[in-house]
Amino acid sequence: MAMTRQSGIALLTLLLALPAFGSDTGTLRGTVRDPDGAVFDGVQVHVVLWGAGITRKMTVVAEDTSFTDGSGNYSFHLAPGTYDIFFSSPTISPVAKKVIVNANRETVVSPKVKYDKLTRFIE
Repeated sequence: MAMTRQSGIALLTLLLALPAFGSDTGTLRGTVRDPDGAVFDGVQVHVVLWGAGITRKMTVVAEDTSFTDGSGNYSFHLAPGTYDIFFSSPTISPVAKKVIVNANRETVVSPKVKYDKLTRFIE
């Protein structure tokens, strides 16, 4: 009888812990705008998680790429860690930032990007 009770407690503990397995990511999102507040669609957003390998040389642990939508928004669901985030497009000067993503939290990075000088001249 004691074995059955212990098994039941172990099973209950496991079932209660299951929802936590799917929630170990954080959200990184934002809106890309120009200095005047206009949104930029089609901006490439690239995130990289770096880590030290066996030789202590920094290596890419994880990376992902997306593009801003018609409202300038982007969103990633990422494992916790410190990421480099890069914003680029043929019409803007590239922007890079470092950001910390925490589990079960939302991190917002909304850069104001500048037009590339050549693009500004052509317009």
